[in-house]
Amino acid sequence: MTTLLSKITVTKSKTGYPGYDGTFVHGFETFEEALAYRNGVNVSLTEDQEEAQIVYAKIRDGWSFCNVIGEVDAPFYMQEEILRFGNAYDHTTEENIKDELDQAIEQDDEQLQAYYFDLLQSVSSEGIALLYNGKFQEMMPTTTMSYRHDVYTHMIGVHIK
Repeated sequence: MTTLLSKITVTKSKTGYPGYDGTFVHGFETFEEALAYRNGVNVSLTEDQEEAQIVYAKIRDGWSFCNVIGEVDAPFYMQEEILRFGNAYDHTTEENIKDELDQAIEQDDEQLQAYYFDLLQSVSSEGIALLYNGKFQEMMPTTTMSYRHDVYTHMIGVHIK
């Protein structure tokens, strides 16, 4: 599959001031695509270039550069990432909602039944549901190479120095 890749400048500065630290290539659909790209880059490096690495980087909305956070060896697992969003956020799956609905039916709790039934209408069997204060926000894939939260886009890609 052909993936459209993008390049962005990496800065060492967390404040937004220039501090060139290479190029970040992103837009990979799978971690395996990023590995293949990195391996291809490392074959053609010049003597003054360091080895390319697969890294986690984030870009703030409106900025034309990104900050590298660190090396990674797998895509983002959204169930783990959502835990970093804050206390108001939670996640669930279609299977969990069905279990909770069954329990509400057994307890004859009409309010909970209505809540889980409405939630079940919003989710799909693919991925996980992001909840904010108990309300459905969006479906997210179980694993991904990029996602957006708050004012940042979080990405996994190849850092070339």
